[in-house]
Amino acid sequence: MSVSIKNSSQLTTASSASSRSKVQTAPATSIRSVFASGQSSVRASTTNATPKMSSIEYLASSGFMRNLKVKLSTAGDDPAQYLRSQSMMSALAGGRLQISDPTQGKSISAWDPSQKNARSTTATDIAKTNWADFLNSQLKRNESGLLSKDASGSYVDKTTGNHAYFGRVAGKYYYVTWPAETKT
Repeated sequence: MSVSIKNSSQLTTASSASSRSKVQTAPATSIRSVFASGQSSVRASTTNATPKMSSIEYLASSGFMRNLKVKLSTAGDDPAQYLRSQSMMSALAGGRLQISDPTQGKSISAWDPSQKNARSTTATDIAKTNWADFLNSQLKRNESGLLSKDASGSYVDKTTGNHAYFGRVAGKYYYVTWPAETKT
C-alpha cells in the first residue's frame, strides 16, 4: 500500500500521477566517497604547475614533504589534534617521522625540505596490501576490540608502540608513525 501526502495546491490530475511515483531519498554515503582517491581542491588547482610523476616518486619528493609540513602546521581548533601535530612536527624536525603507503608498497623517513642541510631519503619496500588489512594489522586494539589511543590521542602502532596517524596529505591517504615521548 502506498501512501502519499499531497499539497492542497496540487491539481487533482497531477496527484494521481504523483501517487504512483516512488519517493526518492538521498543515497547513503558510500565509503568510497569518504575515502575518495581524487585530488584535494588545493592540488587540483595547481596540477599544471607540478610535473607528472608516479606516486612512489612523489612520496620521496620535496613537494610531498612540503605538503606534509603544511598539513602538520595547520592543526585546527581541536586541542588533541594540535598536540598530535606538534608532536609530529617535532619528529619531522628530528628525522623520526615515518610515512607509509601500503597500496604502493612503500615507506619513507620524512625530511624537512626547508632545513638548510636537508637530505632526501629513499622509499623502502613494505608489503603491498589494501588499507583495511594494513590498518587491522598495524593498529593496536584494546580489550573491547576498539582501536587504542594513547594519552596524546594518537593511535598506537601494534608492532613498535609508536604513535600512529592515518590521514590525507595532498589528497591521498598515508599512515604516519613517530616515536612516543618518554618521560625521563
